[in-house]
Amino acid sequence: MAGVGQTAGLSEYKRYFDGDLRLWTSSFRGFGLSEFRQQDSVAFGKAVVKKIGELGKFLAVYKPLLTYTPDRTQFIDLYSGQLSITKVGNHYEGNADDGGEVFLCNQKKGYWVGVGYNSPGGWMEEAVWVSDSKFVLAGISKNEKGQNQPLVVVGDVVRGMLYRYVSMNKACVQTKGYQSPKLKRMNVRGI
Repeated sequence: MAGVGQTAGLSEYKRYFDGDLRLWTSSFRGFGLSEFRQQDSVAFGKAVVKKIGELGKFLAVYKPLLTYTPDRTQFIDLYSGQLSITKVGNHYEGNADDGGEVFLCNQKKGYWVGVGYNSPGGWMEEAVWVSDSKFVLAGISKNEKGQNQPLVVVGDVVRGMLYRYVSMNKACVQTKGYQSPKLKRMNVRGI
């Protein structure tokens, strides 16, 4: 099996795109892993964004939206940087921002680091851990016509690297809006 970021592309993660990321991939016309190419790579984790403070209060609201490693020591947080969520009665109210950080939290080591940024031009819609040290972020980037094209980022915690992949198929665009099942289950209103 090729290492993350090598020329094998995303084929080694096919079972995740066919499984946990199936609803996301089905929101695109002409989605195919073989058409993705690595665009760039960037280091992360050199600067701690913040130390873990009052994690209990954070988890009381955001826990249903987090994506944990198999060993439960780390999680990806796609939402707290761009959604301000509060509990109101039997549901949650959310106020969306134009952008915000995507965080990796290492509970064992006690810190958060940024592994991406959501903006009006592109954002992450799903996350899945493929091991205790590797994850896949699935999102979109706007093309020159304002259409949503798939964007995939593979992260390697051990190496502290993010590998960004884009589809070479310009016809591969999102044909229906996508909202994570996690957000739907949580009953967040106002987003």
